[in-house]
Amino acid sequence: MSKMYRGKMISVATAIVFFVAGRSQAGSLDPTNAPGPTMHTLEEIYQNTAILVSPITLSDTTVVVKAGCYLATTLTAVDADLEAANILKNVTIFGITGTATTTSTAVPQTGQKTSYTANDDGAYKKGMAWPSPRFTVGTNDAVNCVTDNLTGLVWARNAYMTVKLGWTSAIAYCEGLNYGGYTDWRLPNIREMQSLIDYGRYNPALPAGHPFISVQLGGYWTSSSGTGSPSNGWKVQIPNGNVNYETKTATGYVWPVRGGQ
Repeated sequence: MSKMYRGKMISVATAIVFFVAGRSQAGSLDPTNAPGPTMHTLEEIYQNTAILVSPITLSDTTVVVKAGCYLATTLTAVDADLEAANILKNVTIFGITGTATTTSTAVPQTGQKTSYTANDDGAYKKGMAWPSPRFTVGTNDAVNCVTDNLTGLVWARNAYMTVKLGWTSAIAYCEGLNYGGYTDWRLPNIREMQSLIDYGRYNPALPAGHPFISVQLGGYWTSSSGTGSPSNGWKVQIPNGNVNYETKTATGYVWPVRGGQ
């Protein structure tokens, strides 16, 4: 027993010698000064790790974000472009409500692909290309609504929902319409009506494969008046895309639209 006890004591003593020797070579493990500016405590490292591991949820009700993952603590400081002037009016992004009212938009192509002489529209085909598909038919209650993917306007799928009406009656009809689950229909202006025209086609001058039904080969009223003759209103002729104005007491076809800027 005494030998084993002495043996253990010898081993412990030997370990203490080696530990002391190693400590003297590596230096003290206890820092004599506070961490430098480029050093971090374990607590700081843990806190930053927790931020990275935990998802940071942003909402449209606040612009404040957690510090540690960004160079600043607010989105406006992180992204200097996140300001009202760079966001469209009535659109809110992370608490910033936009005030911009104008955007630059390219003029779309006319649809004419055949060239009849050098350097004409059919030769150049200038303008913004039409999206594919051009139109999207709604689903469920909105199956009677067709979205034009070029303009974003939503058109009544049925282009002959009422008999021909005078200009004032056409406006009133659209304003009171409840169709496809919506009640915000209106009579399109002349630019909106012309946006449907494909000048590469006729009878009707509408894009190939359009999903509309009961399209009439005649003049459709627009909500635009003749500036020099306000007793007249503008029409768009669906057979060939021509525009003309007539007295507002004349009758014309009605094609409701909704949406737009």
